[in-house]
Formats: sequence, C-alpha cells, structure tokens
Amino acid sequence: MIALMFACTGANEAPKFDSYNDHKIKYALGFGYLKGGAEVEVEAGKRFDIEIEVSDADGHDVELFFPNAPLGLSFDSDKRQGYWDVPAAYFSDHVTLQVLAVDEKEGAAVLFVTHHLNGVELPDKGFSASVWGILDQSSNTAQINYAYDEWCHWSNDAVAVESITPCEECSFSWALNVALTSSDICFALEDPTLLKIGWTPTYAAESGEINNAILMEVDGEWSHVGTGTWAEDQLSFSMRVFSELPDTGWFADDVW
Repeated sequence: MIALMFACTGANEAPKFDSYNDHKIKYALGFGYLKGGAEVEVEAGKRFDIEIEVSDADGHDVELFFPNAPLGLSFDSDKRQGYWDVPAAYFSDHVTLQVLAVDEKEGAAVLFVTHHLNGVELPDKGFSASVWGILDQSSNTAQINYAYDEWCHWSNDAVAVESITPCEECSFSWALNVALTSSDICFALEDPTLLKIGWTPTYAAESGEINNAILMEVDGEWSHVGTGTWAEDQLSFSMRVFSELPDTGWFADDVW
C-alpha cells in the first residue's frame, strides 16, 4: 500500500514521486498509490535495492529522507538509489517505509511504501493483523484501518481516543476504543476493543535503536509493534499486532 500527501508553500508546487523501483505511482483525488494497491515483495535475509524517481515542477533541488528508516537501510539522496538489508527475523512480516521529499522552498511530499517480507522468521505470538491510520490528539479521534491478511479488512474513521499516562519509554500514550464492522467476507468486531499505544522518537530495541517507534501494551507490558510520525498533534502510524481470532466459527475447519 502506498499513500502520498502533498503540501505547498505559497506559489511553490510540491515535489512529486514518479516511481518506486519499477512501480509507477498513480494518483486519485490528490493521493498516490501503486497500481492495484500492490505491496512490494522483498526476501528476508537478503539485500533489496531501492531506486526512487522524484520530480519538481519548479525545477528546485529535492532531498529525500527516511524519517523512520529500519535497521540496514542506506540511501543516497543525490543518486536516488540505495538498499535495505532485509532482516532474517523481525517482529512483523510487513514493514512500511516512509519517504519524505523536500524541495529548497520547503514544499514537501510524503510517500509510504509497504513491503511484505517473504520468509521472515516471526515471533510465536498467534494470528497477526496490520493496523494503520491517523490519530488526531486535538479532536480525540482517529481513523483506523485493520486487516487480517489480504482478504479481510475493516476501517473506522471515528475511533474515540483518550490520552493516558505515557508508558516509561513513551513521549505520548493513548487508549483507542476500536469497534469495527464486518465486510461481506469478514467477521465483525462490534464489541469495542481497547488498544493502548504509545509513540517515542527513539526506542532501544535488542536489535538496535529504532526511530519513531510505536509501542503497544499487552498484558501489562509495552513492546515495539511499528513506526509512526508525530507532528502538529497528529500521529500517522503503521503497526503489526498479534491476537487470537474471535470465536465466530468461520475458521473452525482451518489450521493456522
């Protein structure tokens, strides 16, 4: 999944992402995405080459940054090329890279690229789900998307948010009261599910320091589950959580 957001300063036009490797960026209603909403497939334990094409209608110089770069990522902004040494073991089989393009007049564009880590060794924590969205602390609401695998998705654009005492490692923490309605092929989570998450600019994990980390409380303990960007009372985040499936009977005959 790829999403783009643009900001202009005065008459200056923001930079534009043209491609990510061989994936062309498409646009609709001001947003950019990969054709078909595809994820980028990478192999765990191997080097993944990255090449980004970006343009600026005003002819300004553009710098590229990776605010929440995972360990093993190296990128040369001038050459628009780099690589990521994909970990063999990770807490999630999905990683979202955030790319920030800024021109000399402070026009900016943000690109989120979700990668699927084929063959990665995951912790034995149960069934995993992707959770991503935008939390607005000023209005105490959040837009949340929740997905089990590729076939089962929910969304809620009016999730109630409560600021709570930050966890020991967190700069901010919140409680999200998530209730999600079912689609045609998914079961429902109509009873509210309380997610307690926090954000910190740096987190000291066993594998090394992680920038812009998202932590979540499970059974009284806080652990790293994803990444996010905090600016102007808003948190844009992506994380991977592990949980048991609701007892609906949908999966009674399947082994997971």
